[in-house]
Amino acid sequence: MCDAVEVRLVLALAVLSGCDVVFGLERNEEGEQSERPAFCDVALFDDFETNGLACAWGVTVEEGVSQHDSVLEVRVTGTRPLFAGCTAFRGYELTERGVFLKISSPLRVDTAYTALGVRGITEGTSSFKLVFDGSTDFYVNDVLEGSRDGEPLPWWRIRHEGANVIAEVSADAMTWETIANKPTTIPPTVAIDIGAGINAASSPGSATFDSFGICN
Repeated sequence: MCDAVEVRLVLALAVLSGCDVVFGLERNEEGEQSERPAFCDVALFDDFETNGLACAWGVTVEEGVSQHDSVLEVRVTGTRPLFAGCTAFRGYELTERGVFLKISSPLRVDTAYTALGVRGITEGTSSFKLVFDGSTDFYVNDVLEGSRDGEPLPWWRIRHEGANVIAEVSADAMTWETIANKPTTIPPTVAIDIGAGINAASSPGSATFDSFGICN
């Protein structure tokens, strides 16, 4: 676990400081490229290292959500479409910030999906969702518009920059691939959903998550 610095956690690559979140690369005045560590709110960061209560910062949705062996596991099974996971509902500001999620194992069945969602607390405000469809596709909801073919990547994030909301994925949390980048209004406060679901009756198994939080 990283040490708290004032009201933030400073996260860097595992080989550097025992943590594993880098939000990108940047260049200094001499043009040299370096990693840019993520600064993450203590109020909403979880690396699931402490076994015990799942979703301690929110509530569980449906059954089958557990925390063990340094992961959050979401086991999905049912006779109807459903979503299971965690919701951080307290109302977080996302202006010029991003929600990140590291997924060790998404669901890999075509009737299932794994998702990161951001939605406005106030009725009528926008919601944004980044989804892996269980086969070989990433996509976002119609507010953002965008998709990506190929195998799932472990790092996901939805962030706000300027007038845009951006959905991205990464293999290493340094170099990010944009799935959607669209001008849209970010709600003043948001709830955040992480988890997995099914579109039809099935038992696709479990999705597992390594870490989650709000960073800039």
